[in-house]
Amino acid sequence: MRAILHTLAAAGLLVALLGGLAQAKGGKPADPAAVKALGDAFRAYDAGDLERARKLVSGIADDSVVDRDYLLWLRGMVALRTGETASAQKAFEALGKLHGSRFAREVPWRLADCAWDRGDKAAAAKAYAGLIAVAGAEDVGDVGTAMWRIAEAKPSAAAYRALAVAHPAHPLAERADAKAIELGAPPLTAHERIERAKQLSTAHLWDQAVVELALVPPDEQQTDHDYWLGTTLFDMRRRYGDAATLLLGVYTKLGSDHQAEAMFHGARALSRADRDDDAIAWYHKVVAAYPHTAWAQEAQFLSGWLEFNRGHFKEA
Repeated sequence: MRAILHTLAAAGLLVALLGGLAQAKGGKPADPAAVKALGDAFRAYDAGDLERARKLVSGIADDSVVDRDYLLWLRGMVALRTGETASAQKAFEALGKLHGSRFAREVPWRLADCAWDRGDKAAAAKAYAGLIAVAGAEDVGDVGTAMWRIAEAKPSAAAYRALAVAHPAHPLAERADAKAIELGAPPLTAHERIERAKQLSTAHLWDQAVVELALVPPDEQQTDHDYWLGTTLFDMRRRYGDAATLLLGVYTKLGSDHQAEAMFHGARALSRADRDDDAIAWYHKVVAAYPHTAWAQEAQFLSGWLEFNRGHFKEA
């Protein structure tokens, strides 16, 4: 979410720079002083100087800048972060009425935040539940915080545990799991730990993923455990030999969607472990077993590439 805010702040500065060359609402030229103030306000906001940002945006008239949605967004964010919930809601409601605003997807999130801040937890939780169900929600809002607030609005072990499993790297995940246990939830199961490891690996938190997998009891969901451990070791560029052993040991036990991928990455791990003869043999097995997949195409190329690099031009 912080990265999103940085991007928006940078975009706001760009708008401020270009705004002097454009026309504001009603067709009249943008006010250069207002354009500069908007740019300075974004700069202050990005630096964490909310008071300066608040003073600057409060002095900018709605019809004095070309991109009113940037002004309303910043006005709302500053108000939200300084506890002026009513002002924030007013700004975001006005922003939501602008046709074609680039902030259209974010507005419902901010209105849910306003509901939470004014104490209407039930309304906020209902709004958050709808928002996190939409594909790509992570690109717009803080899903982890939304799940925490849903759980806080109507506490249940399942709601807190859902956050702990789906977003293990979130700052609230540890508290959520503690809350789940307080409410009677059992310790994390093997399945839940593997799900947490998937999320950590996807977020490139590979060391944490390995630790999570180490907590899976022996012989419980062994196939999924070995697949994700092998995948994580491969992605973190360590212990390629172990990654190959794990992936090539379980690929036949996986669902059809993962078999070719696991076999291919097992072969590639062998290559990265400097076992090129073994890697080439396994690449050929990928081609023979799954000839109509993209993994087979890549395996065929890489087997030739390894031969070429070894000077085996005929084989290449």
